Amino acid sequence: MRKISDLIGQTLRWRPTGDDGAESHLCADGEPVAVLRFSDAFGATAIAESADGCWKISRPAAHKTRVIIADAGSDTEIAVLQSGGRDDAGTLQLPDGRRFQFTTNFLRTAYAFRSPQGFPVVRLKTGGVLRMLAEITLAPETHELSELPWMTMLGWYLAVMAHRDHGAAVSIVGPIK
Repeated sequence: MRKISDLIGQTLRWRPTGDDGAESHLCADGEPVAVLRFSDAFGATAIAESADGCWKISRPAAHKTRVIIADAGSDTEIAVLQSGGRDDAGTLQLPDGRRFQFTTNFLRTAYAFRSPQGFPVVRLKTGGVLRMLAEITLAPETHELSELPWMTMLGWYLAVMAHRDHGAAVSIVGPIK
């Protein structure tokens, strides 16, 4: 696999690989460059892996507004995303004090992480009819950002979780009669 930082300027696409949606591949030119594997089709813990490393992304059951990113080998926390209310905007806090803003649109079809200077680091646009897909744009200014690989995978994780949460809400409410 190629490193994600080597793919800046290329079109990257996330696509689920199985019927249950528990695994997705990030591809460049049709070749996988990263994988995100959920523990199961309904789980909130995923392993994100690329040539850059391996991370665990999880959302504690009691906290739908908090996502933890950890080194998969040691379980050492490397970042926490805390989102606000209904708009799902939030702040990604790194141990060194840096903060990245996370935003999404009303329909949850566009996501972005913005640097402390305000430029978009990772942008993700979702779509698809039968399966959710996404296209990733990485800002040229990110070539030296060591967090870029897991931040790219975190964006897809958040899109998948929002999709699952919306599906669960529809299922709980049921059909309108």
